[in-house]
Amino acid sequence: MREPWKHFKIEDYDIRIDECGIQQFKANEIFSYQVYQNFVIHYIEQGEGYFIVDDKTYHLSAGEGFIIKQGQHVTYYGNTDSPWKNYWVGFGGNEFDKFIKYTSLEYKPVFKYPLDSNIIQIIKDICLYTSRTADSDMNLFWYHSRVYALLYAMSTEFPSNKQTQLSEQSYDEIAYEFINTNFHKQITINEIASYIGISRSYLYKLFKESYHISPQEFLIQKRMNKAIDLLLHTTKPINIIAKETGYDDQLHFSKAFKSAYGVSPSEFKRIKYVDDIL
Repeated sequence: MREPWKHFKIEDYDIRIDECGIQQFKANEIFSYQVYQNFVIHYIEQGEGYFIVDDKTYHLSAGEGFIIKQGQHVTYYGNTDSPWKNYWVGFGGNEFDKFIKYTSLEYKPVFKYPLDSNIIQIIKDICLYTSRTADSDMNLFWYHSRVYALLYAMSTEFPSNKQTQLSEQSYDEIAYEFINTNFHKQITINEIASYIGISRSYLYKLFKESYHISPQEFLIQKRMNKAIDLLLHTTKPINIIAKETGYDDQLHFSKAFKSAYGVSPSEFKRIKYVDDIL
């Protein structure tokens, strides 16, 4: 039985909640798909199940959680004898990466929640508030406050090794911020390395060590995040979305999008349109 499964259409690109839901899985109920959401955190309230990502299978039970991120192919399902009940909340927005990098959950596919976790309570609050509140009565400011409270709880319960205050930025951090700010322009990794004053190979090494992703992969990820936002929340044509995500032509953009998600941007829009009217 699926309780609420709410997709929000909040048209700002700072940081926001994109979706939330509660689901009691049935025996043999399986989800397997290419993730288009930016970042979705799950909490297992009861039962057991399996989560498969990056060719690894994790057996999880009550009190544990898993995270799905854009571009991954994931499969998850409940145990036949005691299928799990899950709560989840998804985030989006252009500023989200700046916040999540200060929690170690950025790179954890699975984890165990601490006892008396505030994360659990906030996730449940968001889902339960949504389940009992009509769309016309939902308070956007309440949701924003809960998103920031959830990010704070995540950074407290799963702190990153990175310092939040640095007197001097390192090369990889400069590159991170440069991509984060300029991904919508027609920039290349060679240009970023030249801007910083180091070789492309050295930038790759530093960036990969810090963020577990290459600069090129991060640039594509940022562009795809923006593309998904525009496809979901605006009626802009594909050629305009291509230009606003840093691609010089629509064909190049469409190839990159299909490589990431398995469907073209126009096919994705049709799929989401059907979902919205069903």
